[in-house]
Amino acid sequence: MIVESNKILEVDIISSYDEYLPKLFSLYLYDKIRKPTGELYGIGFYFKKTIQNRDWIKTSPSSSMARLRNANRCVYCDIDIDVKFGVGDHIVGKELDDIRWLVPCCKICNSSKGNRDLLYWWCFMKKKKIIDLKKDVLAIYIRGKYKLLEQQKRLGEKPTKDHIEIIGQFSGIMK
Repeated sequence: MIVESNKILEVDIISSYDEYLPKLFSLYLYDKIRKPTGELYGIGFYFKKTIQNRDWIKTSPSSSMARLRNANRCVYCDIDIDVKFGVGDHIVGKELDDIRWLVPCCKICNSSKGNRDLLYWWCFMKKKKIIDLKKDVLAIYIRGKYKLLEQQKRLGEKPTKDHIEIIGQFSGIMK
C-alpha cells in the first residue's frame, strides 16, 4: 500500500496552481471516501477524480454554500452562531467580493484567521490536518482560490512551499 502512495506523489509533480488545486481536492477525496469495509479505493480512483476536478473547479460552489449557511454553525470550529449576529469569513480574501465566497464563521475564528490563506491558517497556525477541514469548506476555498488566481493571471505560478507541504500530509494516507 505504501508503494501506491509513493506512486501518487512521484507521478504527480506539481508545477502550477492549475495542477495543484484539483489534485489537492482529489487527494482529500481519496482519503475521505472509502469502501464500505473502510478500505481505500484503488489508485485509479485518485486519477479519475483529478481529471474530473479540472472541470469541477470552474463551477459555482452554490450547493456547498447552501449546506454551510443552513447549518448556522461556524465552518471552522462548528459552534452554533446566530446568523443575524455571526460574521462571515472571506474564504479566499476580499478580492472576491461576492457573497458566494463568504462563509459563516464565529468572531473568534474570523479574528484568528484574519486575511491569511485558509490552508496556511488551518494547517500551520491551528496545527490541524487538511483532512480535518470540512469537505464543503475545502471545496469553496479551492474554487475561490482558482477563480482569484485566474483573475490575477497567476494560475501558472508554482504553489508556495507551505502549499506543497500541506499536500504532503497525504503521503501517509495508505500506511
